[in-house]
Amino acid sequence: MTIDAAFRFRAADDRGTLVDGVLRVATRDAALRELRRRQLWPLTVEPVSAATGASDAAPASSMTTVFSGSTRRRAVAEWVRTLATLLGAGAPIDRALRVAHAQ
Repeated sequence: MTIDAAFRFRAADDRGTLVDGVLRVATRDAALRELRRRQLWPLTVEPVSAATGASDAAPASSMTTVFSGSTRRRAVAEWVRTLATLLGAGAPIDRALRVAHAQ
């Protein structure tokens, strides 16, 4: 089996210790499965460019735009409530964040 991709990740263990690294797996789903196998909770999983080693995803600081500008407390509270509901229902954190961010 040839592995054509790499994924940079940040995850937390059960004690909350952050772990950063790179997994050489074929797909993002395979990276998520490997992190779960290692008993890690994925926070970010981003493809890595083969040529430069840089992440192909937007910088993590782009998430701050969710809360910047003229966002009111009510909108932030609604966003957090949506995220909490998704996580409480068992959604993986990366999917819950993506769905909450899209709303």
